[in-house]
Amino acid sequence: MARKKTYPGGFRLTMATARKLAVQEFGTAKGLKQGSWYNSEGFYEMTMGNLEIEIHPDMSCSGCIQIDIAMQGAPGHIYQLHDRDTLHRKSSAFNSPQANGLFLFGSSQDRA
Repeated sequence: MARKKTYPGGFRLTMATARKLAVQEFGTAKGLKQGSWYNSEGFYEMTMGNLEIEIHPDMSCSGCIQIDIAMQGAPGHIYQLHDRDTLHRKSSAFNSPQANGLFLFGSSQDRA
């Protein structure tokens, strides 16, 4: 009996869906391609100026699509979670209306 294929984050993220989300959030999907690292199925990347953008399933298995945004050479990054069916931005795990699906990570020195 054949095994059911498992995907990162619990679902298969296609290039078409990643492209649709990139156009929705950034106005373009120019340069969007599959991740360049080993076993990167469902992981897509693009560069806009000095921004590095990755679109992939949320690895915490929330069932959401995650967008990671980082500046080249800068510490920290921002990520957004989106519903995989509607592509609407999800609010934070803390249900904070101020967060609106945006999360910032960096060193504590960056926030001082």
